[in-house]
Amino acid sequence: MIRYAVIVALVLSIDGCSTDEPAGSGRVVIDTTGNTITSLTSETAPSQLAKGPVVLLHDDRLYMPRSLAKNGDQLIIGDHTQLHLLRLGDRKLATVGRQGEGPGEFQSVVAVAGTPSGDILVLDERQGRLTVLDSAGVYKSSQQLKSLDMLRVPRSNVLTAFQDGVILAWGAGVVNPNGEPFDVAVVWQGYSGQLEEIARLKDVEMVDGGRMIIPRNPYGARPLVAVGPGGAVATSDGLDYCVTIRKVGASTVRRLCREWERLPAESDPSVSRLRSMVHVKELSEVALEARLGNEELDIRNSIEGMLLDSSGNLWVQVLQPDTRYSIMIRYSWSELRPEYYTWDVFSPSGHRLAEVLFPNRFVPLLIDGQHVYGTLELDTGELVIAQFEVELPKLGRGMEVSTPYAVFKVGKPKKQRAKKATGRREARAAD
Repeated sequence: MIRYAVIVALVLSIDGCSTDEPAGSGRVVIDTTGNTITSLTSETAPSQLAKGPVVLLHDDRLYMPRSLAKNGDQLIIGDHTQLHLLRLGDRKLATVGRQGEGPGEFQSVVAVAGTPSGDILVLDERQGRLTVLDSAGVYKSSQQLKSLDMLRVPRSNVLTAFQDGVILAWGAGVVNPNGEPFDVAVVWQGYSGQLEEIARLKDVEMVDGGRMIIPRNPYGARPLVAVGPGGAVATSDGLDYCVTIRKVGASTVRRLCREWERLPAESDPSVSRLRSMVHVKELSEVALEARLGNEELDIRNSIEGMLLDSSGNLWVQVLQPDTRYSIMIRYSWSELRPEYYTWDVFSPSGHRLAEVLFPNRFVPLLIDGQHVYGTLELDTGELVIAQFEVELPKLGRGMEVSTPYAVFKVGKPKKQRAKKATGRREARAAD
């Protein structure tokens, strides 16, 4: 049963950020080399707390939601082996799918997306299958992809419909047999089966931690991928604060970097000290192993996540210098998280618009206009679907030195271009 009235103890207020305030001060250096436009910014930006939360869904059926998408007034929630379809107007909920391998059944839903026609796309990483449902969740068709292997792109939507196919991310070794097993490939997968690689990201070196294979740097330096509207793809890897933004079908890319100072990570406390800090009797050795790493690579201020919003703005989750624990440890014990996680917001032209703070119990998964949707962990440990609001400041006069995505003109299929050209010739002949 859906509980519409949920009182959440966590209430945040907006921190005096007016939309009339120009975004940022400082400098943006733009350099063009070949087909790459590099924007290097040292701008400061207004800081604000996200306004909210508003709990949209608190239901016993929620298990492990990992992906959100919008289809008109409908919020699609990818939740392990099923989907929840939430109508935002009246909060009416429908749950479709179940665990299994048959049509409309799932093993591990890692991403969902809507299409211009209103259909729903579901990516099942364990089965390596792309399923198409109608807007009501009724099964229409499915396409077997190659096994996704290990999808190392946590906490972000990595699926979007584009032209007559989809953009998604999966293990590079699957796309190219010569690819390293932990590399990530971003590909365009046509509905007809055609496959084109858009980008290849090298993962940080993996090491044997005894009980599991773990990143050498546990603080987040790993391949990051986000997809957005109109074929936009943002990728990043390594320790640098640099993101490459592409448009599928265009040869020119933008590389967006922010100047900042790296700080080396300090040693984590002993196991006994960590146990006392998180107030548990036993601490999983597997979780502890995730913090092991090479001291030379343990750099604390890096980036940890990315999202592209509906306007093409880039949101980058910043790993602050005082964050000392691996993702796995922070996910398991909220006591070890910073009070807020910070997200930098950049315009498509590379200007830093704002610095937005979300509470540590909230994980943004979808940004549509001023609304940020994601999962919120309550004090009881339950996960709910919640919404925050963020009003981004406008760029100051004269700051937009280049038209957003001016060089990212997506080429139309040849058949479409030929059809339009034929139509123009026929029109001229008729005149």
